Amino acid sequence: MKKFNLLTVLFLGLFVFQACNSDEKATEGEIEGKWNVSDLSFDFTINGEDFSDYFSDDPSTADLVESILTASYQDSFGGTLEFKSDGSYVATGDNNSTDEGTWSVNSDGTVLTLDGGTAEEFAFDIVTSTNSSLVLQFTQTESQDIDFDGTVDEVSTSLNLSLSK
Repeated sequence: MKKFNLLTVLFLGLFVFQACNSDEKATEGEIEGKWNVSDLSFDFTINGEDFSDYFSDDPSTADLVESILTASYQDSFGGTLEFKSDGSYVATGDNNSTDEGTWSVNSDGTVLTLDGGTAEEFAFDIVTSTNSSLVLQFTQTESQDIDFDGTVDEVSTSLNLSLSK
């Protein structure tokens, strides 16, 4: 009977331990460390249309605007991101340019903020976070008269950033 009770206690302990592990969120992976950019993709739209569709009568304008935006993001996020334990980060772009600042994760582990509380604040949604993979997404929509026709347009930028250790 003692063996049965001991086995029951061990089994229940194992079950409780396994149940706790399966309840962990994917966003609880380690952010700290040096990450390599493994994929960087963009989506730029105006009023829900791709740039090329919006500027269909002037494809060179679409190409120019998209290349400027892409180059800007690649300079900032094209190489590596190192998140240090003191809350600072160093981003190294493809052209070896560097950017430094602070980083933080909100209490529920869903948003990674760079340079919080400053004019350069940049908040990413954390899509996936593990010890070896970090997928971030940034989406921003602004209202402005992009083509100077007197009508306000909705300009949307979406950035997907995949990092690996």
